[in-house]
Amino acid sequence: MSKAARHFLAVGLLLLVGSSGLFAGDKKLPITTSSKEALEHYQNARKALEETNFQAIGGHLQNALKADPNFAFALMLQSATQQNPQALETLKKAHELAKTDGEKRYIAATMTYRQGDIPGAIEQLEQLLQDYPEDRGTLMFIGQLYQAVNRIDDAEKSFVKAYKLDNSTFRVHQLLSAVHTTKGNTDKARKILKKAEKIEGAEQAVLTGLGTLELMDDNYASARKYYQKAASMVDRDASPFLPFFGQAWSYLYEGKPEPALEIVDEFMARYNRNGSAQGFPPVWIWNHKGRIHMEFG
Repeated sequence: MSKAARHFLAVGLLLLVGSSGLFAGDKKLPITTSSKEALEHYQNARKALEETNFQAIGGHLQNALKADPNFAFALMLQSATQQNPQALETLKKAHELAKTDGEKRYIAATMTYRQGDIPGAIEQLEQLLQDYPEDRGTLMFIGQLYQAVNRIDDAEKSFVKAYKLDNSTFRVHQLLSAVHTTKGNTDKARKILKKAEKIEGAEQAVLTGLGTLELMDDNYASARKYYQKAASMVDRDASPFLPFFGQAWSYLYEGKPEPALEIVDEFMARYNRNGSAQGFPPVWIWNHKGRIHMEFG
């Protein structure tokens, strides 16, 4: 297995949105809603997204839309939890309800992205940033799209700007670290992640990221220490993917299939206990075990 194949630090294309007030000022996108309660729930959804607490997003958005059914940006963010064509229908409705030109243009770029036209979405967002150069959400969004088309230097510039505007969340550290990782600078990536250690609720994600960087640098024992500490922070029935499979991969890269299989078995036991198997059967875990047996005999 080549070292290049081990570079699996993945960054999802998530839709992060901009300012935090009803009217954010000339350099940030306005977010309009008739309800302060709706705005609060929307902000909580954004916070959950930036903390990668994906399970909490849906509930916050439901509450936001209950308080203001015509809240365009809440609908837009809800579309990120949906599949096409439902997502596109939600975005169309959000676009129709948007009160300001900036909101309409941001939602239009999101629609373009969801239709699979990433270069087109980038062009729309670049134009939007000319009018709203300090909108952090737009910078985060376009940075991830730059990553998707391998414009890594542009992605880094966007994330650095977003970081300077607000570095209080784990997500911006994660994205900036991923850029440095893609450029082969794991030392820089490591430093960025360590800066996030003091962010409330980020410790497990930081440990997991540091473990992945150690794995990529072939420091397998060190990687396992980070992954094991991350796994120890969750409930005994929880099944976070990377803390367990990272350990398994570290053993496989050392040519030790037996302890790797033990880790996979532990993960599968948790996966079955916590109900995940009911929603997504563990066939993929069995396939992983099968591949280990095939490769090591």
